[in-house]
Amino acid sequence: MPPALRPIALIASLPQEVGPLLRRLRARRLLAFPFPAWEFRTGRLRGLVALAGMGAEAALAVAEELLPRYAPGALLSVGFAGALTPDLRLGDLVVGEAFYRLGSAGGPERLPGPPAFRAVAPLVASLRLAGLAAWAGACLGPPALLPKQVLRDLAAGLSCPVVDLESASLAELAATRGLPFLALRAVSDPAHEEMPPFIAQAVAKSRPPTLRDAARWLRADPRRLPVLLRLGRQSFRAARRLAKGVGVALEMAGV
Repeated sequence: MPPALRPIALIASLPQEVGPLLRRLRARRLLAFPFPAWEFRTGRLRGLVALAGMGAEAALAVAEELLPRYAPGALLSVGFAGALTPDLRLGDLVVGEAFYRLGSAGGPERLPGPPAFRAVAPLVASLRLAGLAAWAGACLGPPALLPKQVLRDLAAGLSCPVVDLESASLAELAATRGLPFLALRAVSDPAHEEMPPFIAQAVAKSRPPTLRDAARWLRADPRRLPVLLRLGRQSFRAARRLAKGVGVALEMAGV
């Protein structure tokens, strides 16, 4: 019998990012952690999906709690990302091959690369064979939410750049631990699309918007309803693509 594989840990920010994934994996809710977590098994693999909330600080806090207690053999950053180039469309998957944070001078500072969970090029090829639009790209991690126009200028010259607040910091942590790492992100907003200011205010507080927030936004201005419905459709599409993409990556890992 083949030896058992070490578990893997997946860290996401929002419940909207992982709903289809949890159903696909038939994941079981765990109560042993001080954050939302689900355990799953697929083939010879077992793993855990954890929700950290938004931002690098929240993601790192969950990772620091998770690593000694769960002892995973790999760390995955999964979720949504914003496109910074018009070549990337809604629902496209980006596999992180380089990680950047905004340095003190304001430009992108490339971080040391962690060991790869799976080689990027074969994974991208497998995702495409599964019918998914997938690319190897650069994950840019600003310290806070910034306008796309600013980020597009900073990311000029990078390959298929996307922005999310967590992947770069988690990649840096994985590199210091020598832990295999994968960032797999689904584009939830195209390059030309800025986050509406009323939603950006909630994100700036490092917490995911809630249904109560949505009700308050609509009471303040009912004309926001089409915007919220569109964003909901985009998130659902991106989450479904992400679930399928993570499934492909896990199948490769379990072979």
